[in-house]
Amino acid sequence: MLGPEPLVLDGRQAFLDAQGKYIGLAVPLGFFTVSWYGTTISDERGSFGVVDPMGPLADLVGDVVELVYYPGMLRSQGTKSVRVYLIGSQLGLGSNIGITRRSYLALESLAVEPLTATVGVVQ
Repeated sequence: MLGPEPLVLDGRQAFLDAQGKYIGLAVPLGFFTVSWYGTTISDERGSFGVVDPMGPLADLVGDVVELVYYPGMLRSQGTKSVRVYLIGSQLGLGSNIGITRRSYLALESLAVEPLTATVGVVQ
């Protein structure tokens, strides 16, 4: 399900350009599991994500979300974040939300999967 065309076009831009387009205040929803996916799930390779249609984030398809990850043991060690447009849903993700490889790399190495991150809806 494709959402408003401008958000899809923004997500297809170069990674840093897309991140700059998805601006706004993020309202946190809580901690959720995050994994990455390849083109077998979706042809879109930019700043996109998909959710489990039976999961707690299913209603967010069509929204931009921010994922904030704490890679260290302590919050004082800093955070990493990424914003993605939730372009659709997919059964069998193995996590609450799956994001493209490039977006996942902004949070953690692809070898570390899944991870737990704070998810917030960008207003």
